[in-house]
This record gives sequence, C-alpha cells and structure tokens, in this order.
Amino acid sequence: MEDIACTKANVNSCMFAAWYNVFKRHTIRSEIIPLSAAEVDYLRADGVVMPEGCEAPEFAARPNSDNDDSDAEDWEHDGSFDTVKAPKLPELVEKIKRSIKALGGTVFPKLNWSAPQDATWMSFNGTLRCQSPYDVFLLLKASDFVTHDLTQPYKDCSDCNDIDERAESYELVLRRWRTVIPGMEFRCFVKKHTLVGVCQRDDSAFYEYLKEEHKKQTEDGNYSEFVAQQTEDIRAEIQHFFCQNIRGKFPLENYVVDVYRRGKDRFWIIDFNPFSLVTDALLFTWDELAEMQPEEADTNGASDECCASAASANADVMAFEFRINRQQGVQPSPYLSNRLPKDVVDLSTGQDINKFVDLFQTKHLGGSDSD
Repeated sequence: MEDIACTKANVNSCMFAAWYNVFKRHTIRSEIIPLSAAEVDYLRADGVVMPEGCEAPEFAARPNSDNDDSDAEDWEHDGSFDTVKAPKLPELVEKIKRSIKALGGTVFPKLNWSAPQDATWMSFNGTLRCQSPYDVFLLLKASDFVTHDLTQPYKDCSDCNDIDERAESYELVLRRWRTVIPGMEFRCFVKKHTLVGVCQRDDSAFYEYLKEEHKKQTEDGNYSEFVAQQTEDIRAEIQHFFCQNIRGKFPLENYVVDVYRRGKDRFWIIDFNPFSLVTDALLFTWDELAEMQPEEADTNGASDECCASAASANADVMAFEFRINRQQGVQPSPYLSNRLPKDVVDLSTGQDINKFVDLFQTKHLGGSDSD
C-alpha cells in the first residue's frame, strides 16, 4: 500500500506549530510554548513528580476529620524511604500560568502531535480541562500518547533508521477550553487533495441526532423541537468548508484532518494527521482507503466545481463516502488499555476468551474440592 506509506516529512507537516498559523482563523485559539532540553527531559522521565511551584487543587476537608491523627500515624515511617526532590522549572511554570490566563482561565494541553486523551482518568474532572500548571503536568506525565511523541515520533516512518529518533524540537501547546458535542467531530480522509471519506470521530458511540429528528427534554421539563442536520446536509457543509478553507493550503496531498461542526456552516479544524497506518481509520479500514481513487482535482485551491458540489442539494455529486455509527449499544472506551492491566482489558473486550475459560475452570475446580 504505497499510497499510505508514512515518512518523517509527513509527520512533521502534521506538527501543530507547522500548521497553526496557516489555519489560525479556522481553529481554536492556542498558545505555543517552546520547551528547553531540561523541560523535555522532565516530561520524558519516569514517575509523576510535580515541579516546584505547582500546587495541587484544594479540596474540602474530609467529614471524619477527627481521625486525622490516627491516619497520620499510619503513614509515619522511620526515614528509610528515599525522598523525591521536585525539579525546578520556574520559567515553564510561569509561562503556563500566563498562557492559561491569556486563554481565559481554562485550557487543554498537547505536545507537537498528541493530546493526553488517554490520561483523562488521572484528572480531577475526568477531562482534559486544565486550570493550573499542576493539571497540565499531571496529564502530560501520565499519558502514553505524549510519551510516544517524546520518545518515538517517527517509529513507523518508512525512512526512519532509528525507532528512537526524536524530534528536533518540542513545544507545549495550550488550547482554549471549549465544551464540544462529541458527535459533531468528524475525521476527514484526503487523497490527492480530494475528500475520499468522512466519518464520526467518536466511533465508539451512537448519536441519534446525526440521522433523524427527535424531541429533546429541557431542564424545566418542557419539550422543545430539536431538529438535527441530516447526514447529507452535514456532508455538504463539510465539503464546502474543506474546499473553501483547507484544500490547497495544507502542504501534503494525502492527509487526515479532524474538524468540529460548531454550528450550521461553521467549523473548527482540530488537528491534522498523516494519511497512514499510524492514524486510526475509525469506521473505515486502511485497505479500503488505499483502494479509493479520487477524481482528478485542481490542486491549486478550492475549485468552482468542488464548491458547487458542496452547495448542491443533490448528494450524488459528492463522491466521498460518509459513515456514522448506526449500531446502538455500549462500546468499550478506546483508551481502556491505558487504564487497566492488559489481562483485564482482554477479558472485557472479548479478545481472549481462553483466559476467561481458564479462570472459570480454576474457580469451579477449587469450589468442588472444598465441598
């Protein structure tokens, strides 16, 4: 599958700092903080130790505060444990504080490529929402995605001779926090400057409002009509936004772009990724995407035909395939493997039924012996 081979140049083109200024008008406001070698080494080091000046959030006192003395006694030790010294990164801590303030007081972090989505279970609110340097460092240090950026960003590139090769520079990106509707984020697959496939970004969930009209109950108990855009309308809006604002402006001819629909004909660009196996194909497969052959397109920008197709009510003129999850039910979290031991994940997702059978037989035989 030559069309989906990934190179280091492809990966670097998708680095946040490489595309942010080009698409600044069409994405979430962000601050980019260059990281020094010492700051990168801190993020790369094992363990979650906060730098000096990072205070943990304060919580209300526990109800049974009378037992505090006994609890303290339980934790007393003879001094035989090693004391972990907090690193000193005053410049980075101060830059984070200033950026958070400039962005309205709440942000979500990422590095050159990845956001720590796999580490939200570590945060106090279960999201990427950060209000302090402590919140930011906690997510970054707990994330396998961030560790990949820091240690093996070119691991799967065809022209990478050393899987441990690292990027020439690293940046911490803080983006203004926005509350989003998960079902309105879409992954767009672009081949030869042409959309060939689009699907919902959160592929583990079923969103009824993506396909039909329904009534939504408000907090006061009244019902108000909530008419969602039909699938074909969303298709047309995505195509129009792509033709007007993305096509011909991104340096690669094959790539993946995530967009968020924040209103009728209004989108944010969330991220760019390589058109390659390193990117999750979600509701497609990479075999399917590799075989798709787009029609010849004008690579110099948004052609009149492209935009006319997007505006047309006739869905047949839009050749790309649009997929949504039509299966109702509960799906396992895509980040489950980052939270639990592998054996537990295998059992919960049905990937290793033999382990369950062995466990059942062990328990059964053990119970028989005790009778």
